[in-house]
Amino acid sequence: MIGVIRPKIFLPSALTEQEQSYIILHEQIHIRRLDHVLRMIAFLALSVHWFNPLVWVAFVCCVKDMEMSCDERVLKEMGGEIKGAYSTSLLSLATGRQLINGSPLAFGKGNIKERIKNVMNFKKPAAWVIAV
Repeated sequence: MIGVIRPKIFLPSALTEQEQSYIILHEQIHIRRLDHVLRMIAFLALSVHWFNPLVWVAFVCCVKDMEMSCDERVLKEMGGEIKGAYSTSLLSLATGRQLINGSPLAFGKGNIKERIKNVMNFKKPAAWVIAV
Protein backbone atom coordinates (compact mmCIF):
# COMPACT_ATOMS: atom_id res chain seq x y z
CA MET A 1 0.00 0.00 0.00
CA ILE A 2 1.37 3.38 -1.00
CA GLY A 3 -0.15 6.75 -0.20
CA VAL A 4 -1.63 8.58 2.74
CA ILE A 5 -4.61 10.58 1.54
CA ARG A 6 -5.73 8.13 -1.17
CA PRO A 7 -3.83 4.91 -0.48
CA LYS A 8 -3.41 2.48 -3.35
CA ILE A 9 -2.62 -1.21 -3.23
CA PHE A 10 0.09 -2.36 -5.65
CA LEU A 11 0.61 -6.06 -6.30
CA PRO A 12 3.48 -7.94 -7.90
CA SER A 13 2.49 -9.59 -11.17
CA ALA A 14 3.68 -13.08 -10.21
CA LEU A 15 0.99 -13.83 -7.61
CA THR A 16 -1.67 -16.49 -7.68
CA GLU A 17 -5.29 -15.40 -7.52
CA GLN A 18 -5.51 -16.80 -3.98
CA GLU A 19 -2.46 -14.81 -2.81
CA GLN A 20 -3.89 -11.69 -4.42
CA SER A 21 -7.13 -12.08 -2.49
CA TYR A 22 -5.21 -12.45 0.80
CA ILE A 23 -3.04 -9.42 0.14
CA ILE A 24 -5.89 -7.21 -1.02
CA LEU A 25 -8.04 -8.06 2.01
CA HIS A 26 -5.07 -7.60 4.39
CA GLU A 27 -4.24 -4.17 2.93
CA GLN A 28 -7.92 -3.11 2.81
CA ILE A 29 -8.12 -3.83 6.53
CA HIS A 30 -5.09 -1.57 7.08
CA ILE A 31 -6.83 1.16 5.05
CA ARG A 32 -10.16 0.79 6.93
CA ARG A 33 -8.38 1.05 10.27
CA LEU A 34 -6.29 4.02 9.10
CA ASP A 35 -3.12 2.15 10.04
CA HIS A 36 -1.12 4.07 7.44
CA VAL A 37 -1.99 7.34 9.24
CA LEU A 38 -1.30 5.87 12.67
CA ARG A 39 2.05 4.55 11.45
CA MET A 40 3.01 8.04 10.21
CA ILE A 41 2.05 9.57 13.57
CA ALA A 42 4.06 6.89 15.38
CA PHE A 43 7.01 7.53 13.08
CA LEU A 44 6.75 11.27 13.75
CA ALA A 45 6.81 10.60 17.51
CA LEU A 46 9.80 8.34 16.96
CA SER A 47 11.55 11.06 14.96
CA VAL A 48 11.02 13.62 17.70
CA HIS A 49 11.97 11.24 20.53
CA TRP A 50 14.64 9.26 18.66
CA PHE A 51 16.84 9.20 21.78
CA ASN A 52 14.24 7.46 23.96
CA PRO A 53 14.51 3.65 23.81
CA LEU A 54 10.95 3.23 25.11
CA VAL A 55 9.58 5.08 22.09
CA TRP A 56 11.55 2.72 19.83
CA VAL A 57 10.07 -0.29 21.64
CA ALA A 58 6.58 1.21 21.42
CA PHE A 59 6.99 1.84 17.67
CA VAL A 60 8.17 -1.71 16.96
CA CYS A 61 5.36 -3.20 19.06
CA CYS A 62 2.78 -0.94 17.38
CA VAL A 63 3.83 -2.02 13.88
CA LYS A 64 3.98 -5.70 14.89
CA ASP A 65 0.52 -5.54 16.48
CA MET A 66 -0.95 -3.86 13.38
CA GLU A 67 0.31 -6.65 11.13
CA MET A 68 -0.78 -9.48 13.41
CA SER A 69 -4.19 -7.89 13.96
CA CYS A 70 -4.75 -7.63 10.20
CA ASP A 71 -3.63 -11.25 9.75
CA GLU A 72 -6.18 -12.34 12.36
CA ARG A 73 -8.92 -10.28 10.72
CA VAL A 74 -8.20 -11.89 7.33
CA LEU A 75 -8.53 -15.32 8.94
CA LYS A 76 -11.75 -14.28 10.64
CA GLU A 77 -13.28 -12.93 7.42
CA MET A 78 -12.09 -15.71 5.09
CA GLY A 79 -12.44 -18.58 7.54
CA GLY A 80 -9.92 -20.38 9.73
CA GLU A 81 -9.40 -23.16 7.19
CA ILE A 82 -7.07 -20.93 5.15
CA LYS A 83 -4.40 -20.88 7.89
CA GLY A 84 -1.98 -23.10 5.96
CA ALA A 85 -2.39 -21.33 2.62
CA TYR A 86 -2.17 -17.89 4.25
CA SER A 87 1.00 -18.86 6.14
CA THR A 88 2.52 -20.23 2.94
CA SER A 89 1.73 -16.94 1.19
CA LEU A 90 3.38 -14.96 3.99
CA LEU A 91 6.48 -17.13 3.80
CA SER A 92 6.77 -17.10 0.02
CA LEU A 93 6.38 -13.31 -0.14
CA ALA A 94 8.92 -12.80 2.65
CA THR A 95 11.52 -15.00 0.98
CA GLY A 96 10.86 -13.59 -2.49
CA ARG A 97 12.06 -10.12 -1.44
CA GLN A 98 9.73 -8.51 -3.95
CA LEU A 99 10.14 -4.76 -4.22
CA ILE A 100 7.66 -2.17 -5.35
CA ASN A 101 8.96 1.34 -5.87
CA GLY A 102 12.08 0.50 -3.88
CA SER A 103 10.21 -0.59 -0.76
CA PRO A 104 9.36 -4.12 0.39
CA LEU A 105 5.90 -5.49 -0.09
CA ALA A 106 4.04 -4.74 3.15
CA PHE A 107 2.11 -8.00 3.28
CA GLY A 108 5.29 -10.05 3.48
CA LYS A 109 7.34 -7.83 5.75
CA GLY A 110 7.80 -7.88 9.48
CA ASN A 111 8.66 -10.72 11.78
CA ILE A 112 7.38 -13.55 9.60
CA LYS A 113 8.16 -16.30 12.09
CA GLU A 114 5.98 -14.68 14.76
CA ARG A 115 3.24 -13.84 12.26
CA ILE A 116 3.08 -17.42 10.98
CA LYS A 117 2.97 -18.77 14.55
CA ASN A 118 0.17 -16.32 15.32
CA VAL A 119 -1.76 -17.36 12.21
CA MET A 120 -1.39 -21.07 12.93
CA ASN A 121 -2.49 -20.60 16.57
CA PHE A 122 -5.47 -18.41 15.63
CA LYS A 123 -8.79 -19.54 17.06
CA LYS A 124 -12.08 -17.79 16.63
CA PRO A 125 -13.04 -16.39 20.05
CA ALA A 126 -15.81 -18.13 21.96
CA ALA A 127 -19.27 -16.55 21.87
CA TRP A 128 -19.09 -15.56 25.54
CA VAL A 129 -15.80 -13.69 24.89
CA ILE A 130 -17.39 -11.78 22.02
CA ALA A 131 -20.42 -10.94 24.18
CA VAL A 132 -18.25 -9.59 27.00
